[in-house]
Amino acid sequence: MTVYYQSGRIPPAAALLGWRYLGTVNDPSRVRIALTGSDAFCDLAGNVHGGLLAAMLEEVITTTIAIATGGLSLGVTISINVQILRSVAPGPLVGEGSITLMGRNISFSEAQLLADGSPVARANGCCRLVPVDPKWGSATVD
Repeated sequence: MTVYYQSGRIPPAAALLGWRYLGTVNDPSRVRIALTGSDAFCDLAGNVHGGLLAAMLEEVITTTIAIATGGLSLGVTISINVQILRSVAPGPLVGEGSITLMGRNISFSEAQLLADGSPVARANGCCRLVPVDPKWGSATVD
């Protein structure tokens, strides 16, 4: 099961973050995504910059919404609250997302990033649900 656009490409921001869909966990409102903290994302201390970790968490939240809605809606972030739990070296990360509550127009979601199985950052987000516009090249779920 992969979220993609009709062109067969993922959004450029997701590609930059090394986005790769891993699957759902127990139900469609809980997803796992592989991401990559590249060397280009590092601060002077050699750790992945917190702003890039926040972008990864937002990508996990919006992917969770796309999967939970069967590709019919995209999440447009209204607010996101990020906590960086510890510094993280460049390398592979796993994002886990879940829907806390989804209404007709708004979704509340949670996400966390794991490095080597340990949490490194987490977020709570609120997104406006936007129906997929065909001119965007519709989001679908395989």
